[in-house]
Amino acid sequence: MKNKIIWKDVTLIVLAILLIFSMCRIHTLKQSNKKLYSQNLELNHQLATLKEKNAGLESKLNSEESITDEKKSDNSQH
Repeated sequence: MKNKIIWKDVTLIVLAILLIFSMCRIHTLKQSNKKLYSQNLELNHQLATLKEKNAGLESKLNSEESITDEKKSDNSQH
């Protein structure tokens, strides 16, 4: 009878230790996930900013090209 109780106690202790390790691992993963999520938000913001700048530069380039094309067509007509 004492043997069964000892094995039950040992099993419970081992399971408790495994549970504690698992909870620590989950906590670590959550912290890591929060950091990655934060970095992802920052990178998405930077990407959006760069896309806006790129669109502005493309628009400016297109308008300059159209001005240059107009000047060329004016020169060829004279």
